[in-house]
Amino acid sequence: MEVLVSFLHAFIYSSIVIIFMFIAKKFADIKVGFLYDANQQIQTFSNIALAFRRSGLYLGVAIAMFVSIGDIKDTSNLANNIIAQIIDGSLILIFLFLAMVINDKILLKNINNNQAILQNNIAVSLVEFGSFIATSIIAYASFYGDGPWYSSIIFFILGQVLLILMVVIYESFMKFDILESIKDDNISSGLLICGVLISYSIVLKSTIMGPFISWSNDLFHFAISALSGIILLLILSNSLINRLFLVKTSIKKEIIENKNIPSILIVVSLKIAIALVISSVVL
Repeated sequence: MEVLVSFLHAFIYSSIVIIFMFIAKKFADIKVGFLYDANQQIQTFSNIALAFRRSGLYLGVAIAMFVSIGDIKDTSNLANNIIAQIIDGSLILIFLFLAMVINDKILLKNINNNQAILQNNIAVSLVEFGSFIATSIIAYASFYGDGPWYSSIIFFILGQVLLILMVVIYESFMKFDILESIKDDNISSGLLICGVLISYSIVLKSTIMGPFISWSNDLFHFAISALSGIILLLILSNSLINRLFLVKTSIKKEIIENKNIPSILIVVSLKIAIALVISSVVL
């Protein structure tokens, strides 16, 4: 009987998530409807860039909504969990579409994202994919716990600001115009920024989702985590990756000269792995 109840709950929660993913799809279709038919671009023209953008959006909805489900085995909280999931899902859609605006206006400045996606610019779509996943991870962490309801919004906003700051600092640290290379559809550049966004959001998540104690305490620990993540993911991880894993080359060279996607894929996986370790020890 318990197995049957758990299956029923899983079906209900999954259905709600799918409904919200469908709502996200319809809003996204409306947003670009004046420019192109998204279904036609994906199904007829095999637009990979648009597929990455939409995949990030749908995965983002699911990742962020996971926290609102609660204990699937607690039958007494089914109704409350469903209500919470619907409320959180509505806020998450707002957050993710806010991330899309941030992509257009701030993160990928001087790039017309919709035009780039229409032209199958995969580098731009990879940055958007990373932004959606990173945003959803931060949203997940923001909704987790029992702090004041407005703390979720405040920490989400702080997380978004730091994601943008991380990209700016990373570009300065690498000493070349990463965004310009993304505009030119250098896929390795887009993949790198995608990895940076996801890895940094993992570091921020561990602090955001901790128990709420006080504003002074939580903001202090959040600042320490944010600073530690920037230092470790920039200086330590780049240095170690260049020395230990990229033989006779470097991240910068692989992007600028070689446009080597496999090498940068290794770099991204290593950065995410390092972020997972950092997130478990930096509080």
